[in-house]
Amino acid sequence: MMRKGGAAGGKKKTATFVIDCGKPVEDKIMEIASLEKFLQERIKIQYLKYLTKKYLKKNNVRDWLRVIASDKDRNA
Repeated sequence: MMRKGGAAGGKKKTATFVIDCGKPVEDKIMEIASLEKFLQERIKIQYLKYLTKKYLKKNNVRDWLRVIASDKDRNA
């Protein structure tokens, strides 16, 4: 019997996502280590874009920064 959505051989399927924070870090608007810790604490089921927006709001920079998906790669 085949199960839908399961990975073959019991291996977990992983996805890689990239959050480009180069400009905000360069401009000293945010610290990448702080964002990394925030995401690691909350990255269970919620989406990265949602969590990134939540982080920006929490740190009072949501009015100046915008989270967008890259055209090059839908996972960025």
